[in-house]
Amino acid sequence: MWSSNVHFVNAYGPSECAILTHLSVLTSSSTVHIGSTISNVNSYILDNQQSIVPLGVIGEIYSSGICVSPGYINLPSQTEERFIPDPFVGGSQMMFRTGDLGRILPNGKFEVLGRKDNQVKLKGYRIELDEVAEAMLHHPQVVTAAAIVKDKTHLVGYFSPANVSSDELIE
Repeated sequence: MWSSNVHFVNAYGPSECAILTHLSVLTSSSTVHIGSTISNVNSYILDNQQSIVPLGVIGEIYSSGICVSPGYINLPSQTEERFIPDPFVGGSQMMFRTGDLGRILPNGKFEVLGRKDNQVKLKGYRIELDEVAEAMLHHPQVVTAAAIVKDKTHLVGYFSPANVSSDELIE
């Protein structure tokens, strides 16, 4: 329920972009979106070839500007994968691949639709669910594995054992 005395502000941005890249004040008649970029930030919806997609088409959200971090400390391969030169601005400006899927609405606002991968946040920590499942698969008696977040508070792993107890798997 909306109140005339309450303003709902939606702020969006990854940690790699100094927290905030988009800002929107929503009303009771608004669709939920992240709004437009803030000053000194450029954002794009790009396809797999890093070309701009047409209005309304789903692609990956990229952000560039003074907010973009120089990369991850001591993780050069991940930095190279996620921080790339911004071909739309030129110079030494870098842009960040957020991993978020989105599109630009007819009103020019950005809408986030989900993740390109299986990354989730749990209690402030980024977790790759596929990596958790992969770790469980390293046990010689695990046949299949999957991981989910339950109730936004618990990381839960599921597995199909060949013939292994849950106590052995925990080891």
